[in-house]
Amino acid sequence: MNIITALIALIFFVSVACADDVSDVDRMLCSQSRVLVCMHGVDCIAVEPAKVSTPQFVIVDTRRKTIATTKASGEDRQSEFSSLIREGGLIIAQGRDDERSFSFVIDERTGTLTGSTVSDGYTLSAFGACTDASVK
Repeated sequence: MNIITALIALIFFVSVACADDVSDVDRMLCSQSRVLVCMHGVDCIAVEPAKVSTPQFVIVDTRRKTIATTKASGEDRQSEFSSLIREGGLIIAQGRDDERSFSFVIDERTGTLTGSTVSDGYTLSAFGACTDASVK
């Protein structure tokens, strides 16, 4: 599965307990902590993020409207958002990667992330957190 595919393959995410306020942040490091996979006609199952070939961390860049693997991952994958809205304390992003669509929501106050990837016959739901990725 592709990064965006699996997001999420929305993402790469520091545990929820370590989430940060990302209200004024344009570039975030995100890590997934829990992933559920659902297939048509089969119950949903919880899986380790690594079992669905998703990177541990991703960079969400709201200014460039992209989600990408980190340099340390050894991969060079990036997808663009077709829609990004930032209002009411939420960042809502959607996009398409090959024959899959993805969407996610980041709560700016807590940094928590909820995302999904959808393809014909299956969905992947990811839960995680984001923090400021800028070097200070």
